Amino acid sequence: MTEYKVWAFARSAAPNLPALENQLADVMREADRRGYIIVNSCMEQKCGTEFWRPDLFAMLTAVQQGRVNAVMVQSLDRLSHDITILYRILRFLQNYGAVLITTETDLQYELYLTGLESRILLVPHEPEKECRGRWLSMRIDPFPVRLEQELKYALAYAALVSAAANGRLPRDICQRANVGYARKCGVLRREV
Repeated sequence: MTEYKVWAFARSAAPNLPALENQLADVMREADRRGYIIVNSCMEQKCGTEFWRPDLFAMLTAVQQGRVNAVMVQSLDRLSHDITILYRILRFLQNYGAVLITTETDLQYELYLTGLESRILLVPHEPEKECRGRWLSMRIDPFPVRLEQELKYALAYAALVSAAANGRLPRDICQRANVGYARKCGVLRREV
């Protein structure tokens, strides 16, 4: 059996410190119950769509330096709510051979819900008895630049359509911005 050196990670945007502390304590208890070595832990009170988060980068630095070979979280959304950021984090973990462990949810199902399952090849380990979550090692296909550009355009398009529909911006301005952004991303544009 592989010896996992774990970084326990907790995140919440809610200004409820006791809940955040409980989240981290639950992850650490589960790591201890499974017999993992807890190298470090952190919790951050930040929004899940932000990328520049000091505790996230401390954890990623530990993975990069080889001090930890597993990251343990309650669920996938503790890393990020933004699909592009989440993909980059998962790709980073894969590139450094780290294992992602979720304690409260089924990782494969969460990847399916986020649409990342088709981009990530999962290699299941031997199942543990009475394990509430799933834990999987990941190998990730390179995210094609073209697909990333299409994703960025889709997000911008949704914002422009919303702005035009709500009357926050005139439709002709939204359409011009749409054309410019489609050209910048190198994708076929849709009408606002």
